[in-house]
Amino acid sequence: MSKRRSASMLVANSVPTPKGTWFDKLCSVDRTYVQDIVTEMKATVDVAPYLVAEAVRVELSLSTSKDTIARTLKELMNETP
Repeated sequence: MSKRRSASMLVANSVPTPKGTWFDKLCSVDRTYVQDIVTEMKATVDVAPYLVAEAVRVELSLSTSKDTIARTLKELMNETP
């Protein structure tokens, strides 16, 4: 089992819908991981959601499109206080 990069590292490397079904299908550990990524995205200036989405897609081995993941990440950012 490979070790995941931290949420802050994933977002830092990516700087220059109601919850989608892909998100709902994640196990609780992966959902928490995505929520941590969203928190980091909110704390980072000039974050590029599409770059983060691609990194999330690869990291979690998702077959969902990058556009769908980016859209969900943006929605989660707006929902998170």
